[in-house]
Amino acid sequence: MMSKESAEEIFVDGQKFHVPSVALWADLMHAGTYQERLIYYPLTKRLVDQDLQFAINHPTEFKLGLCLDGPLARAWTAMLLFRTEQGWQRVHIERLTCSNCGRVCTTANPVVPSLYIGTPEKWAALTRASHHQQISCPICGTELPRFAIWGEVHTDLA
Repeated sequence: MMSKESAEEIFVDGQKFHVPSVALWADLMHAGTYQERLIYYPLTKRLVDQDLQFAINHPTEFKLGLCLDGPLARAWTAMLLFRTEQGWQRVHIERLTCSNCGRVCTTANPVVPSLYIGTPEKWAALTRASHHQQISCPICGTELPRFAIWGEVHTDLA
């Protein structure tokens, strides 16, 4: 049975995202669909679930939203959104190793071009994303090997 809860609608870079609550996400992951469109394929279910767990573990900073890449899209694209002072920013989560201290960090990168597929002004949105303040290694302050606007150090990894 589908939850009676609805999804919040927000716009990021001119593109509409549906952001289900955690309770609704549980139903959606079980059903595999939202508004009669797929939210994952068999090979992508694990990736969507990983992003969902990440958002659940970082509830004040991240949300997992659903967007359509165009009016004829047959499936939703699940995408992590990061809260910035300017509003929500689409991001890709990466694990980076600092070249100086060797610490492993999980980071949020907003400048991965594939994040902007279906965005009305893709290159303008990507350019805006590149103007966010870039973070350095949280341990030693060295520049990270890839662009990142958020990060956390893994204390269980050295």
